[in-house]
Amino acid sequence: MRRAHWFIALHGGAAQGYMSQKHVLRYQKSLALACSRAALLLRNGSDAVEAVKEAIKARTAVLTRVGFGSNLNIDGFVECDASVMEGGLGGFGAVGAAPGIKNPIVAAVEIMKD
Repeated sequence: MRRAHWFIALHGGAAQGYMSQKHVLRYQKSLALACSRAALLLRNGSDAVEAVKEAIKARTAVLTRVGFGSNLNIDGFVECDASVMEGGLGGFGAVGAAPGIKNPIVAAVEIMKD
């Protein structure tokens, strides 16, 4: 049986000054939970795109804003961006400046499938 090789990497956000040092442990636990969720899916035969989508959904939390619409744009409105690419088949999908989407990665995956 061939052993699968994979690697999971997540980031905790890029907003300067947003992440409080007093919540570092909570951020780390959120990332660890998301990685564990993705690893479980991969070990059980799910494809990488599904694992990525579920990892991002698992990170949905008020603490990190993931899945809650990101930051406000210059006009004070929430807009989300997400993209996904599947290297084996060359599939890709993305949404940009999309309002009203809880998990934009789900929309990006659906666009990729279409």
